[in-house]
Amino acid sequence: TMNEILTCVKLIKMYAWERPFGKAVSAVRSEERKVLEKAAYVQSISISISPLVSLLASILSITTHVMTGNDLTASQAFTVLAVYYAMIVAMSGLPFCVKAFAESRVALQRMKSLLEMEEIKPFTTRPVDPRNAIEIRSATFAWDTVKSEDGQD
Repeated sequence: TMNEILTCVKLIKMYAWERPFGKAVSAVRSEERKVLEKAAYVQSISISISPLVSLLASILSITTHVMTGNDLTASQAFTVLAVYYAMIVAMSGLPFCVKAFAESRVALQRMKSLLEMEEIKPFTTRPVDPRNAIEIRSATFAWDTVKSEDGQD
């Protein structure tokens, strides 16, 4: 929920974990970016090649048909071209499916890591005295010293 997210952000801020947390998020994003970048390259290649595949297939089919000594009629040629045009239309969505598959893979990895996280039990003990909001026992506290520019504490 949003309340839990805000609580976690407050904890990160309170303990000054911004930089380590930022580095961890950057590492995860970098890996995801690599996967999505590969998918984009594959999509670009498949978008540029898919029209050529059906064109080359129709040329090779007609050439092979003629080279084997068969006659080629107009109805045969138009039928073959119509079938290969239908193949172009059917294959036009394939490049986008490749990218969608890569994006879903990244999303599933995120969901898997989230679902495999260890459950955190909420802190449920209450102070002995009901008038106290917080009780601290057997604790040691220290204060960092900060030196000013003139070298004094």
